Amino acid sequence: MKERALKYVDENPLGDRTIEMNKEHYIKKIERGDYFHFCKECGAIEFAGYVNEKDLIDKQQCFNCNLWIKRSGEIKDNTLIVMRNGKMDFLSDGGAQPPGTGGLGFGGAKWKYYKLGETENIIETNNMWHGGDIPEHLHSLFTINAVIEV
Repeated sequence: MKERALKYVDENPLGDRTIEMNKEHYIKKIERGDYFHFCKECGAIEFAGYVNEKDLIDKQQCFNCNLWIKRSGEIKDNTLIVMRNGKMDFLSDGGAQPPGTGGLGFGGAKWKYYKLGETENIIETNNMWHGGDIPEHLHSLFTINAVIEV
């Protein structure tokens, strides 16, 4: 397993920026025998050094897959799952705020959207938050529920 891990870090088959930036560090961790596993969802190497370490080890998942699998079960009324720029996005509407309010999502840019099945109810907000691009291999866990008006 050590040889497989060293090869994975060296080749970085998923193009992980964290591995690329910390390659020497990860090689040292593997060589000294630190804990790691390969994610059963995507195959990425995981060193499980986060606050959710036990969960990652128990489920044999990487941080990213674990996060998105949890999020798939936490869809709220203000959560938007949309296709945007060829990616499945996880967005949250923080609710429209008065002009000049600080700390707004996307710098207070105006957004218009509607929930699927509610095309007559266009919602406008200046407080949209991007929760990330949902990894392609986990798209099946999410249902597109809104359309962004351009």
